Amino acid sequence: MNESRHLSKLIDDVEELLTELNGEHNPDIDELRHRIKDTIGSIRAPVGRVRHYAGAVDDYITGYPRLGFLTGLMIGGAIVYVAAYTPRLAR
Repeated sequence: MNESRHLSKLIDDVEELLTELNGEHNPDIDELRHRIKDTIGSIRAPVGRVRHYAGAVDDYITGYPRLGFLTGLMIGGAIVYVAAYTPRLAR
C-alpha cells in the first residue's frame, strides 16, 4: 500500500505542475502537457482496479486467514501441476 500512496502523490504532484504550467504556451510544453495528461488518464483506471482487487484479497486473508492459507496452497499446487504437465503436452 505504501507504493500506492507514492504513486498517488506523484500523480498529484505532476497534476500540480501542469496547473502551474497552464499559463505557458510553448509548443514543446503543450506537447508535454498533452502526453502527461494522456498517461495519467491511462494509469488511473488500472490503478483503481488493482487497488480494488488488492483490498478484496486483503479483506479475505485478514477475515479468513486459514482459508486464505489453504486457498494459496491450492493455487500454488495447481500452478506446479500445470507447470509440470505442460512440457509433456509439447512432446
